[in-house]
Amino acid sequence: MSRSQVPWLLKLLYNHNPFYLISAGLSVYGLKMFFKPFEVEYIEPWNLMGALSALTLLMAFTAYCIVKFGRVWEDARSIVLVLLLMFFAISVSFDEIVTLVSWEANTAVDALALMGSGLLLSVSVTEALLSGLKIRLPWSYRLPFYGLLALFFGFPLWVSPEVSGCAPAMATYRVALFPSFAGLITLGLLPAVRSGRSAVVENGTPWKWPCFPWCLFVFMGLAVCLRSYSLAISFDRANARAHFWDTSFGMYYLVPFLGAVLLVLLELGLVERIRKLQDGVLLAAPLLVAMSRPWLENRSWHYSRNLFLQDVISTIGSPVAIAMCGLMVFYGYAWLRGVRRAELGFIAASMMNLFVGPQSLSLSTHMQQYWPLVGLGIVELAYGLIFRQSPRTLLGAGSLTLGGTWLGVQAGLTPAEPFVIWHALLFGVIAITTLYRDFWAIALRPVAGVLLGLASLMVLASETHFGLTGLLFAAYVAVMILMAISLGLMLRERWYLIAGGSTAAASVAAVGWQFCVRLYEIDGGIPLAAAGFCFVTAVLISVLKAGRSQNENSEPAVQRLGHLDE
Repeated sequence: MSRSQVPWLLKLLYNHNPFYLISAGLSVYGLKMFFKPFEVEYIEPWNLMGALSALTLLMAFTAYCIVKFGRVWEDARSIVLVLLLMFFAISVSFDEIVTLVSWEANTAVDALALMGSGLLLSVSVTEALLSGLKIRLPWSYRLPFYGLLALFFGFPLWVSPEVSGCAPAMATYRVALFPSFAGLITLGLLPAVRSGRSAVVENGTPWKWPCFPWCLFVFMGLAVCLRSYSLAISFDRANARAHFWDTSFGMYYLVPFLGAVLLVLLELGLVERIRKLQDGVLLAAPLLVAMSRPWLENRSWHYSRNLFLQDVISTIGSPVAIAMCGLMVFYGYAWLRGVRRAELGFIAASMMNLFVGPQSLSLSTHMQQYWPLVGLGIVELAYGLIFRQSPRTLLGAGSLTLGGTWLGVQAGLTPAEPFVIWHALLFGVIAITTLYRDFWAIALRPVAGVLLGLASLMVLASETHFGLTGLLFAAYVAVMILMAISLGLMLRERWYLIAGGSTAAASVAAVGWQFCVRLYEIDGGIPLAAAGFCFVTAVLISVLKAGRSQNENSEPAVQRLGHLDE
């Protein structure tokens, strides 16, 4: 039979040889059942430990032999993944034993020795394979790998109430923190990422980057997700359960770990200049917010999860709100690292944060909080000032003004928020049009002049003048007029001059109207005012006549001077 006639299934089984994995899985399950006969609740820990260790050593020895003597690297890769499965299975298998340290004369020291032995076996087998097969794996990769293994084996000792002495409710919170610790360890891969692919090109295997070494961490990432759920099954102490699978575990547990994974992938895309990976990470980040929302919170079979979720919301905050804040930080970091379109993601995340309250599980139809505007304003304003970009400076000033003003209103620090908001935005626009000379700043000058005039007229037309009285009101009007005229002359912008002139005319008209109202209330006031008006008019006419007569008399003199010159 020719190669082309071989069925595709046989080709798949031959090339990838999954039977090592199937054998290991069946062996682990069979050993656990063998050491727990007749439905007895207690497992013989050291016997199970010895059996799993023997199986692990057998797999490691097989990998060594088929590579050393047969150079079958394809099957060796399958066995390496099987070894990772064995490490994971050993850590999970002893969760039940950790919860039973008070049974059968077991103590916390026994549990610590058991888990320590499992970790020591895992590290020793890994180092022996790397050394025996002359595989070069830098320590920047090894340390995070061993850190995750240590977390797998050591975390149950901290979670178990029998070992750590913590309350059952606290144990549930500690289970929820497992992915967060895994995420911190995953961030330890950043130095390895920044070292570039050149650090693992000559690795002693036929596997090329990124297959080696990143396939190991892909498998470890899956193990972290499974371990998080297994910890919830083993150590959850819910008061009431619908069935065995009803635990406090929710998909929002995994959001911190997956966020760290996205951060590592983003850094990988930047270092290796893989634009598609950068864009893919930016598009995938909002999925973490979707994961943080409990979609089936009202189902009876999720009683324990719903109970714990309500406790988390009341004590810490909504997972959705926390995820939205993390999304905002993630896009801000990507923007600072120079990823294209990351700024749009940062702005969108900031705007969405406005409609997610600290205890809400979905977007609201009205604003829940205003601090994201302050954060957006600070970042955009700093970016615009540093790089002298007027659009970003304007966006930052507007966001910072609105957010700060509304926060002040909520704190009771601003009695007249319309006045403050309008004028803060106005002065920001004026400052941008004055300090910058780019296209957008010049285009904004007429707008700034119109806004300046509208602000002044709005205060003049208001019955209360927005709380400005007496000398304060007079000073405000004088400052606005002087500012408009000065800016108009300095920038040669007629709209500033129009704003200053209209404000001055409106002020004179307002003062004149108030004067007339006062005169109307006095007997004889109207005739006296009319008399004064007529007197002033007469004086003006006389002045005009005097000026005209001087011009007529000066013409012959000029002509005579011209004749004398000739």
